[in-house]
Amino acid sequence: MTDYIFIDESGDPGDNDGTSTNSRYYIEVALQLDSGGLRDLSKHIINWRYVRGIYSEPQQIHTRGLQRYLQPIIELHHSDMLKCSCVHLQKSDYTGPYLKVSSPKGQNPIRFRHYIHRQLLEFHFRTYPAQSENIDLVFDYYRMSEEALANLDMYIHRICNLPQVGRISHVESEICLPLQIVSQLASAVLAIQTGRLTGENAQLFGFISSKEITTDN
Repeated sequence: MTDYIFIDESGDPGDNDGTSTNSRYYIEVALQLDSGGLRDLSKHIINWRYVRGIYSEPQQIHTRGLQRYLQPIIELHHSDMLKCSCVHLQKSDYTGPYLKVSSPKGQNPIRFRHYIHRQLLEFHFRTYPAQSENIDLVFDYYRMSEEALANLDMYIHRICNLPQVGRISHVESEICLPLQIVSQLASAVLAIQTGRLTGENAQLFGFISSKEITTDN
């Protein structure tokens, strides 16, 4: 059986220079599903969209009906069919490499993104040790050259403290339901970090294991 890990982010990998395209936070979320969980999650999302009359890719989770929307996802988590984790940082206080000109090793958005992938995957597998011998990674498509994509593939396969990773794919989220869910979860984590999602609504996302990586330890 193959386990699939879908990965997406909120924010961009560039430094916050005051423009509207740059975010104050950078967040990456990993959603792991086995084939049964993938089937059940896709069925839930399709049924939800039909009932709600949503026929295009939603950009974020709305608070209206939030508990009903998340309950099947939480149940998949409790049945060990779904595992979710995230790492997040605040750019202004970030002390790790590649984000800023003043960062260790300088500024390099592609390498920064790769580095955060590593932080996320290492945290994810420390939290949820691998039980499957077949693990495929699926990233939201990010406009990189073929050389950069090949470098990412090589980089991930060389991380010695990760379980063996099989295929690495890059897919447009518009055609991939699980990636759309990951994108929504990343937006929800951002809303929690910025105080726009609080109280019981924020607590519903307790199934996401979270680690702050603003400070490089």
